[in-house]
Amino acid sequence: MMKNRIEQLDSFRGLGALSVLISHAIPLLAIPIAADKLLKATGVLNGHGFLMLFFVLSGFVLSLPFLKKDQINYTSYIIRRLCRIYVPYIIAITFAIILSQIFLSYKIGSVSGYIDSQWKTILSGKLLLEHIYFIGNIHADSFNGVIWTLIHELRIALIFPFVVLIIKRLDWKISVLICIALTSVKALDIVFHLEKSNGFHISYIDTLSYLSLFIMGVLLAKHRTEAIGFFQNLKRINKIIFLLISILLFNFSGLAIFDLYELTRISAFTKFGLIMQEYGMGLGAIGFFIIAIGSSKAENVLMFKPINFVGKISFSLYLYHPLVLLSCIHLFYYTLPFWSIFLITIVLSILVAYITWKFIEVPSMRLGKTIANRVSTIQGSKIKPQQMMTKNQ
Repeated sequence: MMKNRIEQLDSFRGLGALSVLISHAIPLLAIPIAADKLLKATGVLNGHGFLMLFFVLSGFVLSLPFLKKDQINYTSYIIRRLCRIYVPYIIAITFAIILSQIFLSYKIGSVSGYIDSQWKTILSGKLLLEHIYFIGNIHADSFNGVIWTLIHELRIALIFPFVVLIIKRLDWKISVLICIALTSVKALDIVFHLEKSNGFHISYIDTLSYLSLFIMGVLLAKHRTEAIGFFQNLKRINKIIFLLISILLFNFSGLAIFDLYELTRISAFTKFGLIMQEYGMGLGAIGFFIIAIGSSKAENVLMFKPINFVGKISFSLYLYHPLVLLSCIHLFYYTLPFWSIFLITIVLSILVAYITWKFIEVPSMRLGKTIANRVSTIQGSKIKPQQMMTKNQ
């Protein structure tokens, strides 16, 4: 049963990867302001919100095995995570570096802030080492700007099992206070400029702040039975209200904070607006997860084959869509209309994502599983003689 539930939630990754792709490519279309607002209101252009959802979802899914037992096989866990994240990353960043240097001399006009900032960097030994090391405070915008979330994922992965074991023993109120404390460090950084981020929100202080979203996912996993029971016991009208509140938090937190500033002129709403917005998005994501697990109708929608398929290839779609988008723009900027470049980008991104999922991502996961099992077997063979000695004594 839990396996199916995880598959349901993984469909959100597919929707999120599509949202990020469309958000990056939409400047190619001259859409009316009203259409832009509608797409943002429906979440189609809420790429940043889905990235916050990714963090909460990672916290939820990764914590489930550790919540069931008090002991952890850290070596096995970290091998799997490295193969799951780092191996596909290092291959993708290699392609990104090669393509960026090929198209470095191509001159194109302005498209959007994101697109215009990409592939303008000359490769150096320092940049190469930074991207191999990966989890440092690197210049992550140089070749593939989306890798900033993977940096946080891998940093947090290194300590995550121990975080889960701590949260498992604490009252939820104390855990919430820990989240607030972690984010408060980010607030202090905004005020006092404690650490400069060399890429988009990739400082170590940023990681502390995003760790709080992982912890929100852990708390949901820990109390999932109560949360699902609460939702299922609601009357139909209250379930609809619950869904609407989740949508409002996820899609409109930023607008609400802006309106609060306009009404009150309190500078905190602008200075700390992004933190408030990301928390709102995280809470909205929790609402979505509760509905996805607690509603059979939501389950059927999320397990719809096309959505489920995009969920499976979501990591590759997220990693490779900037490469496809930027390559298409550089190749066809002067020869094809922008709307056709947009369509080509969408189709090619999904095709490339499927190919890289099948031939890179899946083999990487299998490699991680194989190595982890062998290491566990070796560790087990070393422990057994000690266990026998203890029994004899």
